[in-house]
Amino acid sequence: MSEAVDSNEFYSPTFGFKVTKPGQWRFICADEYMRHVQTVTSNDEMFLRYANVPLMSAAKYEEPHPDLNPSIKVQVKPNRSGPINAKEMAGILLDLMRRFADDFAAEGPDDCTVGGAAAVRTVATYTMGTVDGQSFPVYSELWVVPRASQYFLIAVSRRQDAPQSDVEDLRHLVESICFE
Repeated sequence: MSEAVDSNEFYSPTFGFKVTKPGQWRFICADEYMRHVQTVTSNDEMFLRYANVPLMSAAKYEEPHPDLNPSIKVQVKPNRSGPINAKEMAGILLDLMRRFADDFAAEGPDDCTVGGAAAVRTVATYTMGTVDGQSFPVYSELWVVPRASQYFLIAVSRRQDAPQSDVEDLRHLVESICFE
């Protein structure tokens, strides 16, 4: 459960996580998120079948949107087997993502911090197709943030040729993240 501190802030006291979205962006509810996932095509049908509802997601535009919608998604996964190696986890995730598109390319993972917490960051580019035959050149950044009994997966996506305003919005989103 989350508490709204203001209409642009998402806060989860359960996970000690907070993020602030740009004012013109909108939070996406779980049902809307899962409807949108069903519009994407993939080389890996298991990827789509087992897509998980995130802790929070936000996008710049209301769906359906005729272009790739700049967005952020935050997932929390249990850490059942003890401390995780964030770089190994990022590598596993990249291997899974490689199955998503034929033109998938990635850089990293590289050590960094997010919200004051140690993390690793990867960058990926690929072409995403939709069930109605459209395709979009995607630029995606993924952070793996290990925490005590769970780890966070934070992903932002936009067009590879996105306007600078979208790049700045996503940068501000990630910079606004805070872990308690």
